[in-house]
Amino acid sequence: MGSTSEPCLALAHYHDFNAYIEIQPQSLEQHYWVHAKLSRLFHYNRGDDNSRDSFRMKLMRSDHANDWLLIIPSKQLGTLLTTIEFRYLLRFRLGLTISSSTNQCNCCHRSLLTLADNAGDHALCCIKAGYVRRHYLLCNEVRYLLTSAGIRNSSEVYVDHQRSLRVDLVAEQFDEGKSLCLDVQVTHSLTHRLGEAALAEVEKQKSEKYLRACHMLGMTFSPLAFDSFGSLGPHSLKTLQKIIAKAVGDDSPQPIQEATYYWQRISLALARAVCRQLVLSLN
Repeated sequence: MGSTSEPCLALAHYHDFNAYIEIQPQSLEQHYWVHAKLSRLFHYNRGDDNSRDSFRMKLMRSDHANDWLLIIPSKQLGTLLTTIEFRYLLRFRLGLTISSSTNQCNCCHRSLLTLADNAGDHALCCIKAGYVRRHYLLCNEVRYLLTSAGIRNSSEVYVDHQRSLRVDLVAEQFDEGKSLCLDVQVTHSLTHRLGEAALAEVEKQKSEKYLRACHMLGMTFSPLAFDSFGSLGPHSLKTLQKIIAKAVGDDSPQPIQEATYYWQRISLALARAVCRQLVLSLN
């Protein structure tokens, strides 16, 4: 059973914020943009079925891809985006140019020659722009979720010392007495050779790499594959649903609201991590 204090606090912020919106309907806060500016765009298919814009829109229509937009901004809960973060994320998700005036990556100094690179494609594949940092921001949020569920967990755990193989997280006694190993990866599907099948391929590669070693230790394994626009691999989605169900618990007075809050936190962590890469590379 997870702690409900923080989700309840988030709900209190939600009611206060709704009152604020009624008084100031032209608010420029995160929550206002969801209904006023972006909802139409996320359901609008631009260009032919094979276009970059069409694929981008499809990624943003997937389950939980836009949950970060619905979270109530709060300094106390760490859910408030800065003006720069919010501006960069909007431009990235709307497919607008966000490159620096030099048309060069600030981290690896590669020239940004295409419109796609200027819209963030290079930044999200550049290791020097915080690829590893993005990974750990998401790992920390998943670990927060496990802790909220009352599940003991460890990070950077070796499952095969001979091959120096380690997983990002281990959730102890997760299901039927077995511990669950988790390994996180964020991919930018727009540049992946498999396109729409990128997340499924990432999950397959992760399982091939870790599953046998985890089973040899009496543990289970699940990949957590995210796309930079917020999509989840099919197996990753099911795993997070199980973790969130444990965090909410069976006796929660507001289970739907609490589950929504946890999804929003994960979505926000991914959005913030993506934004930091964009800022480092293109600002």
